[in-house]
Amino acid sequence: MRLNKKKLSTYNFDPTNSKISRSIRDLNQYIADGVLSLPQYQRDISWSHKKMVALLNYQLFGKAPISPLSLNEILDKENATPQIRLIDRQPLSQTELAKVKWSVIDGQQRLTTNYLAYTNAKEISDVVFDFGKAKFVETKSATSNQIPAGVLLNKDIEELKHHLSRMPGYDPTQYYSFIIDIREKLSKYEYTLHIAEDMTQEEQLKWFEVLNNAGSRVSKLQLTFSRSKAYDFDIYTDYANKFKQLASDYGYEELFSPFSTSLSYPVALLNPAYEKLKGAYHKMNYSPIPSDNKAAQLSKLNASQMLQLSEETLNALKRVLDFIEQEGLQCVITRMDYILYLTGFDVLVGINDANKHSLVKWIQDISFTDKTSSERRKIFADLLEI
Repeated sequence: MRLNKKKLSTYNFDPTNSKISRSIRDLNQYIADGVLSLPQYQRDISWSHKKMVALLNYQLFGKAPISPLSLNEILDKENATPQIRLIDRQPLSQTELAKVKWSVIDGQQRLTTNYLAYTNAKEISDVVFDFGKAKFVETKSATSNQIPAGVLLNKDIEELKHHLSRMPGYDPTQYYSFIIDIREKLSKYEYTLHIAEDMTQEEQLKWFEVLNNAGSRVSKLQLTFSRSKAYDFDIYTDYANKFKQLASDYGYEELFSPFSTSLSYPVALLNPAYEKLKGAYHKMNYSPIPSDNKAAQLSKLNASQMLQLSEETLNALKRVLDFIEQEGLQCVITRMDYILYLTGFDVLVGINDANKHSLVKWIQDISFTDKTSSERRKIFADLLEI
């Protein structure tokens, strides 16, 4: 029997001893002061209002603690993994980095939700506390029996007092103490913070992957891009969010409303530009469909290459959306496939006066219903021959 004594000696280190507790009020102040940051490989803010509501209600009524936040204490600022601001995901300046103490490995969504309420941000404007139901709910139009979460939990209590003074039927002698109790409960709610020190990016990614796979909260696609070496390129803010906004501006947001497609569609659409960048002829498995995504290869490109692919794809997407609108075909576009395929065509071939009529006929005649991946690849290959 042989023992690796050097390796086995490390079991004496117990990372669970490195933990502290902090209130939501403290954590919000940390974010405001720039004490908390986010490693650049982390994903974009993606929680729906439904999840925000669930978190706030659990913090108010839950009978067990919420899982701890996982943080990496940054001691060596010069060699730290590139950091971004927690809320808007913008790169940190050297002055801002000097203020950072902890980088958030797991807990971004919970921290963000509480901070959005603390600052009454527009992203949480549809979340309100309903006094009749005695819980947080989602609504598009608050009633006189509801208070926006961003007012109830606002950092400035005067905002709450001002709102209450304008509520019809509000009697401070009956309701004020109850409202303040809710506010105080959520402000003083404590999270446990598990803290590591100066982890390398690879160590952070392993920790992040274990934490998130355990809860099935992050897709394989997201984890792939979390390992991207293009530090000056953010797949979300520099590309995927712009893709979604452009599609939304033309009225197609509902075609990719599930969270799982908010990244898979944009990434799949990079295939044609990536194939073009490589200078290769089209291969069937480079079709603009999610199952053919080349995330592993794309994550190895540098920032300049990723920006090139993204700009070319977004420009082509804009041309395609304009083309569909000009031809009056919006009612035919019932699936994202139409837009993905036409954009791929524009990248590789180009929409012009000579092929416009054939493309219109293709849109009117093609069907993607109940098609296998192989059949979808052939549809795109045939489209390129128009």
